Amino acid sequence: MRVNTKCSIALHCLLFIAEYGDSMKVTGDLLAKSTGCHAAAIRSILGALRKNNVITIHRGVGGAKLAHSCESITIWEVYHALEPQGSEHIMALHPHPNPQCPIGKQVDRVLKTTYQPIVKAIEETMKTMTLQDLMNCYHEEKDW
Repeated sequence: MRVNTKCSIALHCLLFIAEYGDSMKVTGDLLAKSTGCHAAAIRSILGALRKNNVITIHRGVGGAKLAHSCESITIWEVYHALEPQGSEHIMALHPHPNPQCPIGKQVDRVLKTTYQPIVKAIEETMKTMTLQDLMNCYHEEKDW
């Protein structure tokens, strides 16, 4: 299973904003070029981040800024802004098990029980990791 790619794209955007937001106007079009995504997808992601007070967007003149310091923005906050239902999408159940099958009629219960501690551990880890951690990693890589 994998976390929705919207989270990775959002973190890419936030890294860009954190690195260049003070020295240039960071627009959706610029972020679309950096991420390789369609500008409409970037606008949707930025809208969710703005709605959840992760970034601010200056209307008219354009340009996105972080609403808080890199140290206070967690990966969980970003993920949750994009997936308001929370961690249930990290390891989702398949939609149509056969209720006539002995396994099919029990599989949802079995998997929910099994997935619960895994998903909780992922969520707790995401809550401890910040945008600053990603920035630190970026700068280590950049200096090589």
